[in-house]
Amino acid sequence: MPMKRSKRSRRMDRRWIVVGAVAVVSLVATLIAANWVLAPQSTASSAEPVPASALSECGSPSCGQADAPVTIEIYSDFQCPYCKQADAILQQIAPQYINSGKARLVYKNMPIIGPESQPAAEAALCAGDQDKFWMYANYLFARQGNENSGVFSHSNLKAFASSLGLDTGQFNTCLDSGKYTATVRQQAVEAQRLGVTGTPAFFINGKRYEGVLPAERLASIIDAGQR
Repeated sequence: MPMKRSKRSRRMDRRWIVVGAVAVVSLVATLIAANWVLAPQSTASSAEPVPASALSECGSPSCGQADAPVTIEIYSDFQCPYCKQADAILQQIAPQYINSGKARLVYKNMPIIGPESQPAAEAALCAGDQDKFWMYANYLFARQGNENSGVFSHSNLKAFASSLGLDTGQFNTCLDSGKYTATVRQQAVEAQRLGVTGTPAFFINGKRYEGVLPAERLASIIDAGQR
């Protein structure tokens, strides 16, 4: 006949169960904390680069053949969501019109949305010094966030350059020195002088079109300009 265990023995067993459970919880918490420290955190520099587009091959703000029969100038702000839409449309038509020599695209800055628009514009021009203007510009549009929320802070703009494989020493020096501050401001003044009140604004062979132009509409304007 099995012996009955004493009350004291049963209390000891429960105590060891509690101690063991506490030890397990503590171990799990420690492992979770260790994994959090070791795991890569989400930062601007760890973001995946923008997939190559037709425009990414253009190193400077002027993309296409200089003697193309149609010139498309766009005044744009990297914080503007409509400008992001316009960028996607330009990428769509680029193979047929820009890469083929039918049209030349010229990007100009009109930083009107807020304080982060100016450094973003300057950063793209700094990337252009390394023949990466459109690649960097597409990267900015792809990472567009809430207006003036810190997405285009100086530290993030530098991290983007690193992600795209630019010479960060050259890029950072360009951005920190304000090399293109006057250029961006001059383009904004030029846009205002031309009557531009919002972005995006297109000038196609000198004729102004404001707002996002659907790909079909843009293509028809280019086609008409070649006649």
